Amino acid sequence: DPLWSRGLGDVYKRQPHQWRAPGPGIEPFTSVRDGRWKLIFFHGDGRLELYDLETDLGERNNIATSRPELTTTMVQHLGREARRSVCQRHGAV
Repeated sequence: DPLWSRGLGDVYKRQPHQWRAPGPGIEPFTSVRDGRWKLIFFHGDGRLELYDLETDLGERNNIATSRPELTTTMVQHLGREARRSVCQRHGAV
């Protein structure tokens, strides 16, 4: 599993975020934006999607595999944001 192997598993196992209503074909995910970039992590299978919202506002061209360095940077950003969110909920910040 690509995200768990980066040491972020505990954060996501304890604190999943679902940004859409449940229903057929909709799965839990966590996303983060940094400027023009948006990373989506799907909880069920660990899939990553990366989009350049400046050129692909409709999120049709997943560039995660073609931009591995940027994907890694965004995964790190997602981990920091998730940890910050968990810490705020527990009064650690």
